[in-house]
Amino acid sequence: MTTDRFINGARIVLKNACVLRINACPGYPYLANTRQSGQLQIINSVMMPANETIAQIISNDPRFSILSVALDNLGILNFLNQSYPRTLFVPTDDALIAQLGPRLVDCLTLAVRGPLNNLLLFNLAEGVEYTSSLSRRTYLYTMLLSYTNVYTFPNGTILLGSNKVQIVQPNIPASNGVIHIVNGLAIPPSFNFGKCQQLVPTAPPPTPAKPLSTLLATPVVG
Repeated sequence: MTTDRFINGARIVLKNACVLRINACPGYPYLANTRQSGQLQIINSVMMPANETIAQIISNDPRFSILSVALDNLGILNFLNQSYPRTLFVPTDDALIAQLGPRLVDCLTLAVRGPLNNLLLFNLAEGVEYTSSLSRRTYLYTMLLSYTNVYTFPNGTILLGSNKVQIVQPNIPASNGVIHIVNGLAIPPSFNFGKCQQLVPTAPPPTPAKPLSTLLATPVVG
């Protein structure tokens, strides 16, 4: 099965068409018979420039409220608002809760520093990586300064990390990079969820209720 290719969100319908121009250098007799060639990509719609940064896209989309808060707490959200090109793999709130459970989701939103920084940087890469380039990779260098595995299948499915999270909505263009929606966070091999849970404050135990006999013996002031 052929994998669709996209340029800034527009699907390529005819790729690598040959462009040939003879006598490309007029005025230079010794180059009179030279040819200049290139490639033409025919797309299915006019490309529109992305107006929002990665940070703005995930902050304005309620599906990513958990990661938006976590990235903001760790200072990464402001970084994703700058012009440096980046690729972010981001799960929705529902995908995060299904993957981690409520306790670890609390860890993401309440903790300020610690191992969470490593977890989120592992899902962020330098440069712009659309699926057309990801599909040719076997690993990707992340902002954690370590590699994550990339698995590509003939049907176009792309999985990331040793826990093999899947890209479910690819190639969302931003003015400073691209976003891929995944069905969970890729987990670094050395990540310790126990340390993460220690960062979440434990709720105090509930106040025990008074015995019914005590309540009945208490005089009512009228």
